[in-house]
Amino acid sequence: MCLIKKVLNKKILVPLAVAVAGTLAVPASWDLVTVPFLVLLVCPLTVLVMMRDRRAGAGASVTDAGGSEPGPTMLTDEAIEARIRALQAELRHLKATQARRAEEAATTHGSRNPGGPDQPGPPTRSS
Repeated sequence: MCLIKKVLNKKILVPLAVAVAGTLAVPASWDLVTVPFLVLLVCPLTVLVMMRDRRAGAGASVTDAGGSEPGPTMLTDEAIEARIRALQAELRHLKATQARRAEEAATTHGSRNPGGPDQPGPPTRSS
């Protein structure tokens, strides 16, 4: 029953009535084109209105629930500064980890190739 109420919503019926009135204004020879077009418009129009209503309803419920994390516009200057400091610390940590891994890779590569990356290593015996 709720779906029927959504389909028979005035937000859908009014534009549809305007479109029907518009088809009555066109010559009768165009009815073969305009009437099927109106039938095809009913479904997308209904879906768009239902999606917009659902999005508006979801936004209201989230706002009414009083989320634990404030939105970006609700942050104070201190909170923004603290977030920037935390992100900068995380960036420093990630750069240090990257440098450490690059060093480990270089030492691992160097132990297999003591002559360096550009020079071939010692000859190996093949059996």
